[in-house]
Amino acid sequence: NLLKKEMKLPLLLLACLTPVCFSDNHLAEKYPFSTTLHEGYYYLYWNFSSTDETIQFAVRVKTTGWVGFGISPNGQMPGSDVIIGWIDGQKSYFHDRFAVGRYEPPIDNMQDWFLISARQDDGYT
Repeated sequence: NLLKKEMKLPLLLLACLTPVCFSDNHLAEKYPFSTTLHEGYYYLYWNFSSTDETIQFAVRVKTTGWVGFGISPNGQMPGSDVIIGWIDGQKSYFHDRFAVGRYEPPIDNMQDWFLISARQDDGYT
């Protein structure tokens, strides 16, 4: 896994597909770091604990389909540590994957992403 080996980050990665009922202010309180990846559509929030050696991510995405997020050592899809999540009815699904090319990434051999929660509301996941 390039994230762990090449970037040498011995961190447990956690992901949260965040409900829209959390306001941007609430997310900003829980996640002190944030960026807009696509205005009006895709927002990324994160925090970290050096004590626990964890990073938590939350995404708020204008979609009722699946959500994807990845970390890349070079800005490209190949070599990226990726998560894909979606909600079907009341059940959430979450895959930790590793991209080896520009196609659907296979399941990652090193499962180091964990879903905290996921919801859909008013066109956002």
